[in-house]
Amino acid sequence: MANPETLLRLQPLTGAAATANETDRTIELTVATETPINDLVLRCQPGSVEFGPAPVPVLLNHTNSTAEMAGRLVSIRFERGQLIAVAQFTDAPAADAGWQLARSGCAVSVGATYQQDAIALGRNTAPDTVTKWRLREASLVAVGADPMSTTRSADFHNKQEETPVTMTIDSNNEQTLDKIERARTVAILDCARKLSVSDDLAHRLIEDGVELSEARMALIDARSAEERKTPAQSRSEIMPVNQESQLAQSISRAMSGERLAEPLWLQLRREGVPGRNSADVFRSWLQGRRDATISRGMHSTSDAPALLLGAGDRMLQAQFAVAAGGVLAAADVRSLNDYRPASIIDVGKVGSAKKILEGGEVKFSTIAESSASYKPNRWGDGLSVSPEALANDDLDGLRQAISELGAAALDAEKSELVYLLEGSSLGATAADGAALFHSSHSNVISSGPLGIDKIGAAVALLRGQKTVGGRHIDQQPGVILCGLQAEMTVRQLLSDTVTPNTPANVNPFQGLTIEVDPRIGDTYLYLISAGPRKPLELGRLYAAPLVSDEVHFDTGSYRIKAEHAFGVAVSEFRAIVRMKLAA
Repeated sequence: MANPETLLRLQPLTGAAATANETDRTIELTVATETPINDLVLRCQPGSVEFGPAPVPVLLNHTNSTAEMAGRLVSIRFERGQLIAVAQFTDAPAADAGWQLARSGCAVSVGATYQQDAIALGRNTAPDTVTKWRLREASLVAVGADPMSTTRSADFHNKQEETPVTMTIDSNNEQTLDKIERARTVAILDCARKLSVSDDLAHRLIEDGVELSEARMALIDARSAEERKTPAQSRSEIMPVNQESQLAQSISRAMSGERLAEPLWLQLRREGVPGRNSADVFRSWLQGRRDATISRGMHSTSDAPALLLGAGDRMLQAQFAVAAGGVLAAADVRSLNDYRPASIIDVGKVGSAKKILEGGEVKFSTIAESSASYKPNRWGDGLSVSPEALANDDLDGLRQAISELGAAALDAEKSELVYLLEGSSLGATAADGAALFHSSHSNVISSGPLGIDKIGAAVALLRGQKTVGGRHIDQQPGVILCGLQAEMTVRQLLSDTVTPNTPANVNPFQGLTIEVDPRIGDTYLYLISAGPRKPLELGRLYAAPLVSDEVHFDTGSYRIKAEHAFGVAVSEFRAIVRMKLAA
């Protein structure tokens, strides 16, 4: 799995930038400090930070574009747990803008993009520490999280504590970790630590790119296997054989809507989870508490969130595996590796095969990336469940809530796809740079009432589409996509329930599939190709939303959130025909 970049955004500090050198156009920047940010500390000491392979650029607001390059870092040192750099703004495209901003004395923060290479997990409430990292770029940003990372004033200097360092270049391991990937790594290592499972297994799961939910279940299975091999000492010290797997099965059944033979909280109480009532038992279970006076103690009560999370992850994965229908019928789903822009290839540039004369050569068409591209964006939602709610319906409410999180993510995908079709009068921009339903694309039927003739005209346009070189694509009609207003008429037109008495009454399009999406408006309906070509592209960073959770110790509330990352684009204007409904 490619690892996208992680952004560390740091907060501004007001005051004049007294370290500015007007002659050389240099200024000192505090690029990073050891201030904890999101429970993570960047170690700013010699040997912890590497640079390269090229000079570290200074950008405007993390914009990864050559036009936004303002300068470069010319020297770096460490001072009192801070990484201090001298930035020069001379010959870069945005040098003047960067220099004026850096020297102005206004509220300018400094941010950094970095690659995490090694991390040390903090104990108890201590934050984790990135012990080895590579600086990718520094940026001038408006607002961040660390008030110590700014353009520097003279009163920050303490030359006796400065530690100079030479910038080195390392061409290896150019991939970078994004926030989600770092969170996955930390969560897997944390789960392995709580379960007392070998770090070797955790690192293998991380390196193999195993998704978080699958990794957690693998670690739980490994722990169960280890305990089955351990000689029994006392029932209060060792969990009963297969008890964990039985509990996991009970949770999975409860999360699937099945009513258990006995309430889950009774099973937990019998195995040593303390509590005066069902809500107390669930609160104790979520917080990892156990009753030492009961001989049948559960060894893994602290793994309750992991078991719930694993069941929730499997639910979302199953939900997305069968997700189809509506506007998704018009989209090709593509797996993305990171947050970098994904380009659209205009395959319609492939022309016809050409005769090869004796002794001749094959003539090559050129396929290049078009100007169309898109980037995945993060989407998410969450919920908080009290122990009382968990106890009242034995996880059935949690099951429904997690299902709704998946439905919310699917709704976001479909809404974005519909916006490509109807967000503007002619649709979004296609791969050739023109609007999806531009007149040059020959994919619009605008006149006449909705009937067999109109559908026939749309089918003719779809079949008649050609590549740039004039080759017929030979597309077959497959789906009619419509909104709520047109559904009844379309179903009547495509019905096969009436046996015609004459050829004129035969419906030639009975084989077409109908997809209804309430997000489609009342103005248009669409004919979609049945072949592999689809007019829209849906790029997913993950096959289903990533689920993460936490337990509030004071209240025992269980909070769970689902984060999804996807992007959409128009990929093939030849695979769709728009039909306008009569006013």
